[in-house]
Amino acid sequence: MRGTAEEKVLVAAAAQFAKAKSVPLTKMSWALAAVMNMPENNVLHRLREASESIQADQSLEGLRKQLEDEAESDVLVSEDLEKKLGEVVMVEVLSVRTYGAICKVDGTTRTLLMHLSEVADAFIDDIGDYVAVGDRFPAMLIVNAKGQLGLSARRIGSLEKKTDAEKQYADFHAEEQNL
Repeated sequence: MRGTAEEKVLVAAAAQFAKAKSVPLTKMSWALAAVMNMPENNVLHRLREASESIQADQSLEGLRKQLEDEAESDVLVSEDLEKKLGEVVMVEVLSVRTYGAICKVDGTTRTLLMHLSEVADAFIDDIGDYVAVGDRFPAMLIVNAKGQLGLSARRIGSLEKKTDAEKQYADFHAEEQNL
């Protein structure tokens, strides 16, 4: 879970309450967003993370202990990514779309978009020529045109276009995983 200790306890308690009383997390996020002064989608994401790791009948003391243990084991807190703009992180491609690649940042639960324009300096007709699901490479943390956190491989040295053999190999393994 991300955020300050108080936010973690609040979110975890709300997730525990929602689980115990069968309240949808979406409804819980509406109320909690106002209290935390955060966008509702961010609160909903935190609630979902919290609800995966807690039990409905867990005591408050057990919840605090679990949160402390998680805080000690976090490698890189997702909130810290905003503070690391311009730094290079390792990413893994989770999904390839026509507009870019969805990548998981190592050491976090965070997924970010690497827009097509941030893959390489050259004109890209097919992003599949550059990246495939499962590829790992370094990327720079940036703020995109919409003011959102994103990734760029172009700014630290463009990704190279894959040869036909590399592309066939990646396609083969992607199909193999889907079976």
